[in-house]
Amino acid sequence: PGFAAHIQASAGSPRNTGDAPLELICHEASHEATVGERITKMIAEECERQKLSVPPSLWHSMIMFTSGAVARRELENAGRPGYRSYVDRYDQLPQVERSAFERHWQPYLNGESSFEKALHDLVRNAR
Repeated sequence: PGFAAHIQASAGSPRNTGDAPLELICHEASHEATVGERITKMIAEECERQKLSVPPSLWHSMIMFTSGAVARRELENAGRPGYRSYVDRYDQLPQVERSAFERHWQPYLNGESSFEKALHDLVRNAR
């Protein structure tokens, strides 16, 4: 059970300094086939339920947003507040997606919304 991923990251990149490798490792591990395919499938199934087309990059946006949010939360819990995710530092999401993630997915990550509701609303509004 579980999965294994071989992750490579450039130690020479200024993007991979400080606390950023925590986010990077989470993000890259999410590309592993069983994880990435599961994310892609759940988005496709929700799109089908809503009779919407599948946004081609929503699965990757979910990985980016979630990895950054989890890294920020865990670093804060470890006494290292103020982490800025890749999404924040490098403006990596289109505004409509970013807004949908902040309004619908972040509450789920915070334990304030169900997975089903968060996914439904995210799929509906991240377009």
